[in-house]
Order: sequence, then structure tokens, then C-alpha cells
Amino acid sequence: MQVLHEVIPTAEQLPILTDTAPGFRLIRGAAGSGKTTVALMRLHQLCASRSSRQARLNLNETIKVLVLTFNRTLRGYVKHLATREYPETVHIEIATFSEWAQNLCVPDQEIDKDTDTNARITRLLQKAGFTANLDYFIDEVKYIMGRFSPDQLNEYLKVRRDGRGRAPAVTRRTREGLLNNVIRRYVRILMISDANSH
Repeated sequence: MQVLHEVIPTAEQLPILTDTAPGFRLIRGAAGSGKTTVALMRLHQLCASRSSRQARLNLNETIKVLVLTFNRTLRGYVKHLATREYPETVHIEIATFSEWAQNLCVPDQEIDKDTDTNARITRLLQKAGFTANLDYFIDEVKYIMGRFSPDQLNEYLKVRRDGRGRAPAVTRRTREGLLNNVIRRYVRILMISDANSH
């Protein structure tokens, strides 16, 4: 991967970059059509215009920018491509949606316990025979735990999972093994732990 160098926007991309009205923009296109490139050009354009405004008004407040992606693969790609010189007043945070949401919902002191969570899930995965792609399956377990309540875990077998980058193929049999041998056991561990703390 290389840093995104200066790209000349196409006639289709230009309206997206020059539109300064408030609100969101939906960028649609086939795979490889340049959606991420347009988003990064817009990021650069917005940072530049906000920085110019700060300078004109003689303001020193930090310009906070949040970029959210669906998965860690895209986050890493965007982080790599977004590497360019920004003024000191611009602070860009690039995270997956789940990382960002977890940091909002979990108090700071609880975030440190995440390594214990990962260790527990890793032990259950290894015991169930999941020895390859552990990071992927740890993320998958956390996704399932965050999306489905304990009484709706079977819904995981039906849901479509897209946007995981170069993820391993997860067959129905793999999902069933993950659900029955890892997730349900992890839920029991959490319930026991919760009961013991009261």
C-alpha cells in the first residue's frame, strides 16, 4: 500500500468535494470504483477548509475529525492512505465503529479488562479447535455478543456477514461450532461471574 498522492477528481467526484452544505453524503459505487479515494479526498478538503477558517478567525481550538470504518482491515487501509500533513490543530481519529462505540459505552477503567476478555475468548476458541485466524474469530465472538441478546444467539446462524476483508470462509458448520462451543460457554462464564460479584 502507498500513501494517497494528489488525485485529480473526476467530473463525478468534484460535486462531492465542493459541496459545503451541512449533512451527510452517501457515496455509492462498485468495488474498485474509488469510493474510499473520494472519501479520503473529502476528508482532506474538509480539514483544509476548517483549518483555513480557524486561521481567518484567529481561533486555536482543535478540529476533531472522526473516521469510522466497518472492519479493522479497512481501518488499517484508511489510516495508511490518510497519512498526510495536517495542521497541528487537526486531530483525526480513525477507528472501527465497534471500537468507537465500545469506548463510548464502557468506562475507561473497564477498557483495561479487554485483554482478559480476549484471553478468555482465545482459550475457548482453542479448546473448540479454532487455532488459525484467532484475531478474526475473537472479533466475530465480540460482534455476536454485541449484536444478539443471549436468547437470540441462534439468529447468528441466519445473518449475512459481509465486509470482513480477507476473512476466512465461515461455513454454517463453523458458525454452529463457534456458537455452541465458544459463545454459549462464554455467556455461561459471564453469568457465573456476574452472579458471584453480587
